[in-house]
Amino acid sequence: LSGTPLDLQVLPALVDNSNCTVTSSGGVVNVPASFTVTVRDRFGNIRSSGGDLVAVTVQGFSGSVSVVPDGSVTHIVRFTPTSATTYTIDVTIGGSHIGGSPFGFVVVSDPGPPSAT
Repeated sequence: LSGTPLDLQVLPALVDNSNCTVTSSGGVVNVPASFTVTVRDRFGNIRSSGGDLVAVTVQGFSGSVSVVPDGSVTHIVRFTPTSATTYTIDVTIGGSHIGGSPFGFVVVSDPGPPSAT
């Protein structure tokens, strides 16, 4: 065929909040904690372009919570928990909850001794 091969660029679709994910392993009292929000489209593809407004609320927590874009595909959420509890965390994009939000973020007072592998 004339004009082949053809270079194509395939871009992710618009964000689909139900397919966005949170990755977390919980936290320890008075130790900076973080979790990752990955923004995905309706097909589950990771969005490669930024600009999605990610907002996070940690219910029952009065300290600072930061949401920082990490490149163009994820957002890192950081805060320092002050109580051993399960915090309820709301994650929204464009004002609507993502799948699984609100979710529980478990904070322990002492992580215990390291486990042998």
